[in-house]
Amino acid sequence: MGEPSGVVAVGCKAWGALRASNGQVSAFAEVGDAWYLEAGSEIVWAMHGGTLPHPRALVIAEPLPANWPGGYLAPGDAPVARPAFPARLAGGRRFLEARAQALTSALAQSEAPRGMGRLLRGEEPDFPLAEARGGAAALSRAVRAGEPDAARKAAIALIGLGPGLTPAGDDYVCGTLLAAHLLAAADPATNAFLAAMRAAIAGAAAKRTSRISAALLADAAEGLSFEALHALCNALASGDDAAGRVAAHRLAGIGNSSGWDMLAGLLGVLAGLPGD
Repeated sequence: MGEPSGVVAVGCKAWGALRASNGQVSAFAEVGDAWYLEAGSEIVWAMHGGTLPHPRALVIAEPLPANWPGGYLAPGDAPVARPAFPARLAGGRRFLEARAQALTSALAQSEAPRGMGRLLRGEEPDFPLAEARGGAAALSRAVRAGEPDAARKAAIALIGLGPGLTPAGDDYVCGTLLAAHLLAAADPATNAFLAAMRAAIAGAAAKRTSRISAALLADAAEGLSFEALHALCNALASGDDAAGRVAAHRLAGIGNSSGWDMLAGLLGVLAGLPGD
């Protein structure tokens, strides 16, 4: 049973976890082309080839052996990636809302949304998400208005909603958190709202969802998420509609519906949900 040959690239969260564990990891799940690992108290995942999709991911030179239980997987001198996030907006909050509304309209006309993404068309998501529309709209309104009490209540009700390692409700909340960080680039007062949300998200996620999803929610509360979601935020902030459509398409391809769920969360805050 061989050891993996080394880390080619590493996300900033994975780098911190591996440094803290001195490179010692244990494997606990293999899903698709990703191996989920524990590095100390943190969860990371390894992929063979490709680009880094998330700050908790690392790219390895060779696939992990079948039934590999864990071992030594140090980052070495591999380049560390931290997703970029806009420090400011090209035109302010109303400009951002207009760009998000244009993208929502384009997606509703040209794509076939899945999961919570159907909210972008004003449609009800399929079971078991059919009851989520009111809570999703309430969360989007509360984030837009900077109302932490209402946002906490709505977010907690969505966390854990749906099947899978990252339930659709969790992914929607992740999208709303990235939207809040994007709004903070236009209005620094939003930072106080984000600070209030972080503790509430951490407490609820530990009780209501999987460990993997709880880690992703905690990252989103810090403003860290999938590279495609960051690319979309940067495109919206700069007013690059063409780049925004490309990034949205890449994001929509994540998981069964995870990308669409995050898209709905982000655009539901920035553009409002149809009929809300």
